[in-house]
Amino acid sequence: MTTSHSTNHTELLHSFFESVEDGIQISDSEGNIIYANETSRKRLGITPDDAAHVRDFEPLFQSKEAWIAHVEELRVSGRIVIRSINKNKKTGKSTPVEVTVFIKHVLGKEYIFASSKEITTLLEQENKLAIRETMLNAISESTNLDLTSDQISDILFSGIKNNNTAGVFLGNL
Repeated sequence: MTTSHSTNHTELLHSFFESVEDGIQISDSEGNIIYANETSRKRLGITPDDAAHVRDFEPLFQSKEAWIAHVEELRVSGRIVIRSINKNKKTGKSTPVEVTVFIKHVLGKEYIFASSKEITTLLEQENKLAIRETMLNAISESTNLDLTSDQISDILFSGIKNNNTAGVFLGNL
């Protein structure tokens, strides 16, 4: 591989990393950020020239001990997925994220690779589903019918699809 060929690959990889919608951060095993793509930099409120540390924006690793435990867990498991919050250093805005993290040895050093997705919409949907499940369980428990919450859901939502109202069904219980 020639030097220019290697440089082209480096530029290509950098271009891809900068273009993805997920945040990408690479740190050393001490937590010092080596690289953060544009998505991460915007979310975290940092610039490429900032001397940033994972503890600056990741509440899970505010203490040095928590970071050390995280790195040890990565050494054992190799890859983990965590849900957390990224805090923007400039604005203070908190963003819920799901982060896939792994550790890699390159040229005799350990590096932590993290790919993070913003999950605000996902959490809202999970919350709606939990509320729906609670409501369906309450309906199931308050009726004398031997129906599961899934069966009640099927009845209610098939009625809505057919332009019937849930109230008509419930009024007949």
